Amino acid sequence: MSGKKEVEITEETGTDMTFNKANDIAKTYNQGTAQINPMTIIEKAIESNISPDNLEKLMQLQERWQANEAKKAFDLALSQAKPKLPIIYKKNKVEFGTTKYQFEDLAGISKAITPILSEHGLSFRWNTASDVQGMVTVSCIISHEMGHSETNTLTAPADSSGKKNAIPS
Repeated sequence: MSGKKEVEITEETGTDMTFNKANDIAKTYNQGTAQINPMTIIEKAIESNISPDNLEKLMQLQERWQANEAKKAFDLALSQAKPKLPIIYKKNKVEFGTTKYQFEDLAGISKAITPILSEHGLSFRWNTASDVQGMVTVSCIISHEMGHSETNTLTAPADSSGKKNAIPS
């Protein structure tokens, strides 16, 4: 036994910090390592009556630190999810005239990948736009629960071939 005292923070413990933050501090204490991050520096600076200008600089440091932590968490989650993602087979068929092809619809792809992405704190959504020149832009945004997201955007002319009306094209 290491002789370290185990600490568990409950909702009744203290009123100065949030429940989750208190537990994070307890985990650090239990591991026996002091973890310094910009927020702990800001707390100490406030206690020392730091100037508003310097406090603003520390807040910017905190924002950059959080963004970096979110990016690292995103990269880790994506690398852990990728090997679990299934191969997507084109099960739907289109045949009209001389045109024949197979595809998987977005609902089928979404059904296959959403549980795996969610397991790793990831989600996705779509943004679409079109312009007066007939160009259509589709963006897929993959986001992590810690706030980092990445976007992949494709732009192409609207497809008005075949028997589509103006809305799907």
